[in-house]
Amino acid sequence: MISLEIMFVGPEGATAEDFNMLTDRFADELIAINRADIDMTATLSRLQVVFTVFEGVSIDTLLTDVRTVLHAAGVGTAGWEEASAQLHADLSGELRPA
Repeated sequence: MISLEIMFVGPEGATAEDFNMLTDRFADELIAINRADIDMTATLSRLQVVFTVFEGVSIDTLLTDVRTVLHAAGVGTAGWEEASAQLHADLSGELRPA
């Protein structure tokens, strides 16, 4: 499983409805690029969207597809190459004491 978490900062005066409309556009764009296998979860209180794939997709592919979705939905991606990322892995059950 690979998850990409994105936190948004809206313009002054942005409303919950604005965020909902934005996430609806993301969902529409996922369909448009034929990526129904990418799960999207939005949390209004944190202005957070998490894109998740469960198998068969590399992190590079997920990043490329999410960038395509964001751009197509009208979210500027200038400076994308400067973005920071955190990788979280669930290793429970996979690590054993030495």
